[in-house]
Amino acid sequence: MAWKWSEPREAGSDGRGSHARSTLFLRLLRARFARVGRARPYWWRGALSVGAALVIGGAAAFLVATRAPSCAEEGCPTWSGIADYHPPEAPSFYDRDGRLVGHLPGEVRIWVPIDGFPPALLEAIVAVEDRRFYEHAGLDLKGIARAALVNLRSGGVREGASTITMQLARNLWWPRLGEYGRWRRKLVEARLAVRLERELEKQRILELYLNRVYLGRGLYGFGAAARHYYGKAPADLDLSQIATLVGAVKTPERYNPRTNPGLARERRDVVLAVLEQEGIAARERVAAARAEPVSAIDDPPSVQGQGYFAAAVSRELRRLIPDPEIRSGVRVHTTLDPRAQASAERRLAEQIEAIERGSYGRFRHPVPEGDLGRSDGDSDYLQGAVLAMDVRTGAVRAAVGGRSFDHSEFDRAFLAARQPGSAFKPIVYATALAEGRITLAEKVDTSPIELEVVQGVWAPADEQAVGDRMSVRAALARSSNWAAVRVGSAVGPHRVGQVAAALGIASRFEPVPASFLGASVLRPVELVTAYATFANGGDAVRPHVISRIEDRKGRVLYEHPAGSEPVLDPRVAYLTTQALRDVIDGGTGWRAREAGYRGPAAGKTGTTDEWRDAWFVGFNGELATGVWLGFDRPATITERAYGGVVAAPVWGRMMADLYGDGRDAAGFPARPRDMRALEVDASTGYAVSDRCAPEAPRTEYFIPGTEPPALCPIDVAAPVLVSTSTPSSNFGSLPAPVVRTRGPSGSDH
Repeated sequence: MAWKWSEPREAGSDGRGSHARSTLFLRLLRARFARVGRARPYWWRGALSVGAALVIGGAAAFLVATRAPSCAEEGCPTWSGIADYHPPEAPSFYDRDGRLVGHLPGEVRIWVPIDGFPPALLEAIVAVEDRRFYEHAGLDLKGIARAALVNLRSGGVREGASTITMQLARNLWWPRLGEYGRWRRKLVEARLAVRLERELEKQRILELYLNRVYLGRGLYGFGAAARHYYGKAPADLDLSQIATLVGAVKTPERYNPRTNPGLARERRDVVLAVLEQEGIAARERVAAARAEPVSAIDDPPSVQGQGYFAAAVSRELRRLIPDPEIRSGVRVHTTLDPRAQASAERRLAEQIEAIERGSYGRFRHPVPEGDLGRSDGDSDYLQGAVLAMDVRTGAVRAAVGGRSFDHSEFDRAFLAARQPGSAFKPIVYATALAEGRITLAEKVDTSPIELEVVQGVWAPADEQAVGDRMSVRAALARSSNWAAVRVGSAVGPHRVGQVAAALGIASRFEPVPASFLGASVLRPVELVTAYATFANGGDAVRPHVISRIEDRKGRVLYEHPAGSEPVLDPRVAYLTTQALRDVIDGGTGWRAREAGYRGPAAGKTGTTDEWRDAWFVGFNGELATGVWLGFDRPATITERAYGGVVAAPVWGRMMADLYGDGRDAAGFPARPRDMRALEVDASTGYAVSDRCAPEAPRTEYFIPGTEPPALCPIDVAAPVLVSTSTPSSNFGSLPAPVVRTRGPSGSDH
């Protein structure tokens, strides 16, 4: 029968005809020689070898001049660029100390030049995979004849004859060759191998092969395999490790030293025997290598970067370098602190489990049993987020966007828009402090308040009401809703929105009174950024997860700009921080201390209507960390699941993990020099008078010009809302809002 070669088909064409013809031809050939073998048992082997070599060699020679499959858009090389071709490589990312953490999506490869491989590895791969590599021109005709004889006798494929060059051709053009049938693919590989040998030197072919060959678990090339299995560069591998990796080339998943050490050892010993037989390694050295156990490091870098931090790195990398060709193989130096990340993941998971088992009240929602499964949309399970940021630089040290990345890839730390509840109040108070409308010492009205709105009357609730007056400091520490509405209304919602934006909140602030209580939605990363500005003395920083990007040769492509921008009066930042310290040391956030952290700390709790969102954002002089708990579709977590109850403990435990008792933790910026210290009577909010003994004296700090007068309680003829010495002497005149909105109704415990 006639057999005709057909050109490699382009994408979308049908190559089944040529495959069927070639398969039928080989079946007839095998059947014919099988009959000859039975009739002539002594001379048929030689005839078969010669015939097979002539047939396959002639076919390969016929195909030499044809072009390679076109698949450049899928990462394949072109002949014009083959000399300088560099295979696609997944970006690698490193933690803040320069340790390799893992790789972002793509082919996991660490490119190693030919002189970066030890001679023993080069000799071993040739001895095991292609003994005549330096002798043939792409095709090993002796190997082809031997394999054909073995396969025809066995009636199946028992032995291959692919050379290193043919294997490289398969790897380089696989996106198109994978569409071909087996026999057609083999023939195309053969002609590509011959062309490769004409275009490239042997060392270049070997370099490409060692960096392209698949070695299991998503790893390509000996550079990636050496790093992930042994934590080493190829040049540092010992003979046993070299033999193990070379042996894995045959069937990478079967001979994986981490998952199948027994099989990997058997295969390694076979390779060692070859090395001894070929004179590559002395008998004593082989014996020593054979005595070594087969093992791999316990904590390898992530083969494909999984987890919320890696996802954040991928998003930021695509924004900084949109071109995928430039991104290929870059080294991404990140801000990740592995210790902080591990603590955040562990403490959030522990708290979610505690809530679900009823430690904080009856839990009425689904609880996963075993595997969470995969969620393509909103998750049915309780979720959470933790984000920790260096207040001095904006470097994100840890980011957890949910209870499980495998279950839900949606990153709630960076992307979820939620109401912050009372966690927004520090921004309201900071605005009033900046406008000179309040001081921490003066009294604010904490009686019930009702506001006329377009659609009716808005009357926020306040579980923290303990009287008609409270100091501003105490009102923030106890999270009084009525006080916050009065303070916010004194400066107006538009001004509060302006300050929020300056502090780093990019989400829209709704200019209505309910927003003073956290009714406007924002993302957790924005709220943490705002608190970092308080901790940084009023200087705003930009949150980021990438500090530097380098190309394969170490050239810097991007470096995060250092520095910060002053956006808030340092005196206002200092006063706000002082008030937030009281939240933890005696206010709604007192449970944050239960974990044992005793270092500098300031923060605020937050809870929304019907306990749907629970927040705590806290900071010291180094780290600002936000914690959120809730459902993707807002629902009550548990009855009375306040932020101070369920979120603050996560922060406290994480701080204890990172700082111990916290005595050596970084403190807050020093008090600005131009602030005035004054002894006040906490019972009245006035400066202590020489004419009477104060009932509750304490030292308070003031921006010059806002100091209260020195009065005795008897001098106060009538209850006051605030000190009459400041521009904020009339909290009773409230602007009428124009939009009716429903804001958070509860305060925090």
